[in-house]
Amino acid sequence: MNLIESLMFLREKGLPVTDFIEINERKDLEKAEELGFPLVMKITEGHKTEVQGVILNINSKTDLEKALVKLSRLGKPIVVQKQVSGIEVIIGIKKDEIFGHVIMFGLGGIFVEVMKDVSFRLCPISKKDALGMIDDLRAKELLFGVRGKKETDIDNLAELLVKISKIDLSYIEEMDLNPVILDGKDFFIVDSRIIPTDNR
Repeated sequence: MNLIESLMFLREKGLPVTDFIEINERKDLEKAEELGFPLVMKITEGHKTEVQGVILNINSKTDLEKALVKLSRLGKPIVVQKQVSGIEVIIGIKKDEIFGHVIMFGLGGIFVEVMKDVSFRLCPISKKDALGMIDDLRAKELLFGVRGKKETDIDNLAELLVKISKIDLSYIEEMDLNPVILDGKDFFIVDSRIIPTDNR
């Protein structure tokens, strides 16, 4: 699935996907403006960072038009999203050959890339399991309102993990929600990658 297909799949499952508009032609920018600035524009296929396929802090119609010109040169489908800020976390699902589907949760950025500060459980999980996953993280204090960030609603975060673990995973090999932005009681899935199984 490309990004748009992944986001639509997650939205259909009742998960908190950030608002987005697919850009197929220039007039779609008017719909994108209705999301409200600031905005993010990105390609929906391939490695976004390597090809500079993400433009942040779009704050005007002019910025939006310039971003479209720049990304159109990459020849990939484009999406515009409402830009949100908060604490970045990663939530993943992977099918293990022995144990079946496993859910992973961790703080984003350096915490997952360098420190490997993540927690795992077998799907589906209970709310107690989810709270345990959150508690497993060495840097979990970041969820409690440090450095000017809002304190995360841990109860709702646990319920989100439970809900994701209970999606029908029969046709999903791997699912990577990265990042998911936590802003107090509000959560936003900003980017996702879903790999279907071969027997879909």
